[in-house]
Amino acid sequence: TTTMTTTTTTTTLPPLKVVVDVQGQSGKFTVFEESKGRGSGIQITMDALREVDAQGNAVGTSGSTKHSINTFAPQSFSIAAAE
Repeated sequence: TTTMTTTTTTTTLPPLKVVVDVQGQSGKFTVFEESKGRGSGIQITMDALREVDAQGNAVGTSGSTKHSINTFAPQSFSIAAAE
């Protein structure tokens, strides 16, 4: 006869304040825990945004309405809490 015992531990973590520091309109932002400082975070760089089909080919490259952004410099964007 084999007896198996399982122990479950529940821990409640204190709330963390996460900061998103947007570097102008460069397409770069850093995400970090406020108490640890910017140096502990990760930097995300968005170079371009393109719509592609199932084969990976760019779509919407002709005509007046484009389906891509080649630079984030002229774009405005904001980061907000999920609704």
